[in-house]
Amino acid sequence: ETTFSTGPLSQDTTYNWRIDEVNAVGMTLGSVWSFTTGIGPQPGSVHVAAILAETAKGSKGTKHGKATVTIVDGLGDPVSGATVTGTFTGSFVETIDADTDSNGQAVLQTSADVRGPSYTICVVNVTHATQDYDSPENVVDCASY
Repeated sequence: ETTFSTGPLSQDTTYNWRIDEVNAVGMTLGSVWSFTTGIGPQPGSVHVAAILAETAKGSKGTKHGKATVTIVDGLGDPVSGATVTGTFTGSFVETIDADTDSNGQAVLQTSADVRGPSYTICVVNVTHATQDYDSPENVVDCASY
């Protein structure tokens, strides 16, 4: 046989394997190999699940940059009370903080307004009173409009 299916693997576990060769003469033992699985997202951490970049109506035909950032925990549940810090670049150059609501969404809106905006919004930090920010788990870090 040339393939083997392990089935489900446990988190944070070291697995060892060896391939032995068998033929008419006998068996030759192969080298032992190993790998360790990661721990994956934890319920006690938060990360960015989505960023929606859009605009909000300004004065006299102008528009504000507006981003809705969704924050979830390691199990994918929305997190309320997290402070999201995002930096707008392009037509806007602003760093803004906003808190997430019960749906895990924070709305960051620029104070400046311009005609025909083009911008990128990047989440640079998320803080929460009881949960750590796990940025490597972010589904997305930046979005553009």
